[in-house]
Amino acid sequence: MTMERRGFMVGVAAAMGGIVYSSGLAAMLANATNAEKPLPMIARDAWINQAVDVFSPEKRALVSAMCETLIPKTDTAGAKEAGVPKFIELLYAQWMAEPERMLFDKGLAEADKRAQANHGGIFAQCDAGAQKAVLEAMEEEQGDHPWFAFGGQSVADARADTPFMALFKEIAVTGFFMSEIGAQEVLRYAPMAGIFDGEASLASDESSWAATPFM
Repeated sequence: MTMERRGFMVGVAAAMGGIVYSSGLAAMLANATNAEKPLPMIARDAWINQAVDVFSPEKRALVSAMCETLIPKTDTAGAKEAGVPKFIELLYAQWMAEPERMLFDKGLAEADKRAQANHGGIFAQCDAGAQKAVLEAMEEEQGDHPWFAFGGQSVADARADTPFMALFKEIAVTGFFMSEIGAQEVLRYAPMAGIFDGEASLASDESSWAATPFM
């Protein structure tokens, strides 16, 4: 199972159109779009710029490296430039319940363990090829979960056994497309849209429209 950027983006975008497996992400999105609760998430630029310090420097470096492995800088910006690592740290600090935090931490530890065993160093210190190999191996072992087939379980059923790679991909991609960079430079963006056409078809090399407020 390889991580080709376009196929990965298209696949996760399709999945995100339905089930949200991360309970923390679901809670954050629900509160962010509730007009009766003007939480800081409504002003995403203010939310993403607030201070957060729940990760150690080592954990922050690991999350950053993993995000950039999933969404590397190519002809468009990568995850780090879009602020995805900080998005994840804020989500972890403010919205993840303890069971999801434990799953998240266990997955991070597993990535470091595999990197040390197979590539001679912690994940953040490995080269891009080794980092990609580690995440692909982890996903290969978890790939029979319905998340990777883009549906098939209810949120309640899925959260009990959501694999780490599904959780991490979902959160990272959501953060990327909620960022100004992801929405304006990767998705198609029209600040003064004319009409909404819910039946518009897209070719395999076309991106979707920006549909969420920016961070």
